[in-house]
Amino acid sequence: MIVGGWDKKKLVQIYDINRKSFKPLKSTLYERWGSTSVKINSHVYTAGGCRSNFVECLNLNQVDGDWYKVASMNERRQHAASAVLNGWLIFIFNNILVDYYCRKCLDYF
Repeated sequence: MIVGGWDKKKLVQIYDINRKSFKPLKSTLYERWGSTSVKINSHVYTAGGCRSNFVECLNLNQVDGDWYKVASMNERRQHAASAVLNGWLIFIFNNILVDYYCRKCLDYF
């Protein structure tokens, strides 16, 4: 999945391995490039980016689902990494480990 980009900052595309091509998905709420994304079960979370201090989520099980805001960060962060570890969503910005969600928050989804 591609989220954001230099000249298409709300772009979201997913690669279809059968057709060997990208297909568009719903645009993000906020412009971003240099963001990070991670998938937990059927949800994709994307965070940060040059123009964004927001965390958004997309439920892949909803055919016409929209992105929705999950949280705000204190400052804009870009060129980060993200992972899921023991059910925790982890973002790493500028060599600083920051977990924005507790297990209870993820159980909601």
